[in-house]
This record gives sequence, C-alpha cells and structure tokens, in this order.
Amino acid sequence: MNFIPEHIINENCTISEETDIMLLGKEHPVIMGYLFSETFHFFTEKEKDYFLYLGMVLIKSFKALHPEFRPLKKEFIAQAEEQNWVLLNESVGTKFRDRITIFFKDFPQEDLLAFVEDSLIPDENDDGFVSKEGRDLMFVGLKTILDGLINCV
Repeated sequence: MNFIPEHIINENCTISEETDIMLLGKEHPVIMGYLFSETFHFFTEKEKDYFLYLGMVLIKSFKALHPEFRPLKKEFIAQAEEQNWVLLNESVGTKFRDRITIFFKDFPQEDLLAFVEDSLIPDENDDGFVSKEGRDLMFVGLKTILDGLINCV
C-alpha cells in the first residue's frame, strides 16, 4: 500500500458534490451507505455536510494513489466501527487530541488520520461548527472509513 502524503490530501480537497458523490455511490455503495446511515442522524445539517465532505476528501485522496481497490464489505464497517469505539472509550485523556493519540500508533496512513484530527479541532480564530458530541462520532466514522479503505487495497 502506498503512503498518502499531505500534498495529495491537499490536492483532493476540492469536491464536485454531484459528480464525486454519484461516482462514489456507484463504485463504493457500502461507504456511501455508511456516510448517509442512521448512525449519523443527529448531526446538524452543517455537521452532515462537513462529514460528507471529509469522507469524500479521504476517498479521493486514497483513490489518487490506489485507483483500483476492491469494494468494502458491510460487515467490515460494523466491526471496524465497534473496535474504534472501544479504543476511544478506553482512552484516558480528557481533551479530544489526547484521547485520539492512541489511534496514531502503527497506523499506516498517518497523514490522512492527521487530516481528520486537524479538521475536527477548531482553530483559535473560530469555534468550529462541529459540536463536542459530534466530534467523537465524526472521528470514529471517518476513522472507520479509513480502516475500510486500507482493508480494500
């Protein structure tokens, strides 16, 4: 598996909603179904849009270096999501960044995971629009997608 560096991620931050979403739906219906699943129903509309956007950036970045990867199985998503919740719930930090540090240990796509982390932590110029509750769910969801993409190479 090729490592996806930060410059590839930055090159894939532009999303053509209609084209990219339709293409993803055809190529990877399990990932698309997960992005729109009931698991994320309590996100605000802004959070839903942002979650979809971040998911699309991850997928496009991954596809840039791995154009052909096999479709993800539904069972894998459920298993990976459960493992990610267990890991997050067992973390001992009180701040978000401290609690997710454990996810970086031996993770093969560290830049993609760092992109997720940075995207969910508001900078000093704004408060962000991802709620504290939504942040954990969004992180686990995006980490689950990354696990799935890595599994499909």
